[in-house]
Amino acid sequence: MSALSCLIPAENASLAERLYCAYNSGGDPETAGRNFQGMPCPLWGDLPENVRVKWTAVAVYIETKALKCEWGGENE
Repeated sequence: MSALSCLIPAENASLAERLYCAYNSGGDPETAGRNFQGMPCPLWGDLPENVRVKWTAVAVYIETKALKCEWGGENE
């Protein structure tokens, strides 16, 4: 698997998967798609369930809190 594979979300990707791919794309271009040990980050589907659940929690937060605040809704 190429380290760059985890940078591209699937065509029908959830917000959580798109956020995971964006995270893997960030930082130093030389280490994009690699973890702190220099190994390629797994594809979304290869992540352990508990890690996908955590990314889903981030997506839910963004959808329910962060975007609402940004658009002039409720404050936290």
